[in-house]
Amino acid sequence: MSIFRHEPKRLETMALPPELVEFLREVSGRIERGEPEAMIESDDLLQCDHTYGGRIEADGDEWGFTYFLGRPKPKWELVFTSAQIKEIAAGAVREIPLSTCNDPACGNRFSWREYTCADCDRGSQ
Repeated sequence: MSIFRHEPKRLETMALPPELVEFLREVSGRIERGEPEAMIESDDLLQCDHTYGGRIEADGDEWGFTYFLGRPKPKWELVFTSAQIKEIAAGAVREIPLSTCNDPACGNRFSWREYTCADCDRGSQ
């Protein structure tokens, strides 16, 4: 049986890939227009070939996304506010800080240090 054991993460500044920026530009427009898919709580109503996600809480101001650099991995687990999405869409933000595992072979990245990586934080019992 496997259990998850949270390993410490380190912080890196990562350039936002152009295809992710383009997706967030579309999401920003959908938020501004108040489109239902962008405004209701969901984990996958907003999607394209490389990213899926949605609003985290119905009345909240955070959207969560999973961005795939390759299939099935590595992937980035991201959380942005509507203001951050708008700044990225406008080109004002080109890099973001992301947490990463200490294993150099792991390409997964996370918006928060406490994230448990399914690839690196797995132990056995």
